[in-house]
Amino acid sequence: MSGWRNNHDPQAEALIAQIRKSARNLYQTRQLLCTEAVVVTLNKALNGGLSDAQAVAVSAPFSIALGESGCICGALSGAVLACSLLVGNEQLYHHRQRMRENARQLHDAFKATNGATCCRVLSGSGHGASP
Repeated sequence: MSGWRNNHDPQAEALIAQIRKSARNLYQTRQLLCTEAVVVTLNKALNGGLSDAQAVAVSAPFSIALGESGCICGALSGAVLACSLLVGNEQLYHHRQRMRENARQLHDAFKATNGATCCRVLSGSGHGASP
């Protein structure tokens, strides 16, 4: 994943924009919570193989800042969950280190872009930061 944001691949940029738009729409229209919107959207866009119900089931506890704790941003935890599901889809035990590295890179990039990973800080109230 190194350098994933500086790719400048027009197709990748278009896919990222569509993923962002879809996740934001699901969240803002209150169809899904933050983490759920990100996982459902990434799963669909990247052919992750989960049904929407399965995607919501694995992501629901992480929504609203990790079970309404106000801690980790739901959009970030959703991205980590979805990437782990996709990377670990085959030969899970061979990819565990890679999944941890990807999670760290997502965390670091998110924090560099947004200044924090805590929902309370990002939303100003502990809840409601958008994907």
